Amino acid sequence: MANWSHASASQINTFRDCPRKWWLQKIAKMETPSSKAAELGKRIHSVLEDYLTTGVMPDRDTEEGKIALRGLEFLPLPGKSRVEVAVQDELPIEDAPVDILGYIDCLYLPPDGSEEVPLILDHKTTSSR
Repeated sequence: MANWSHASASQINTFRDCPRKWWLQKIAKMETPSSKAAELGKRIHSVLEDYLTTGVMPDRDTEEGKIALRGLEFLPLPGKSRVEVAVQDELPIEDAPVDILGYIDCLYLPPDGSEEVPLILDHKTTSSR
């Protein structure tokens, strides 16, 4: 039997959706090919990460840039947040039976004395259909 020392939110979601799929991926080690939509999502995520860390505006001549531009108004200003923050380091879940691994896409902590609220953001894209 496997010795489980950690889990991630995506592993938990996969198991909830389909225990057999989880078993094939995690126990049988079968690789699942990435879909075109997942690859586009990764590129959009990268564009948003670049914007948040460096202020580089998305390229409106690319598909991922066009999509990323639609959501910029909902993000903190560049340089005002942290990106790809490790959950296990910043927000450990102390009473979990195993370590919970994962990353927060964007963590915004307002300046001291500000009336703004902290934000934990997870970039998601969906089909408009």
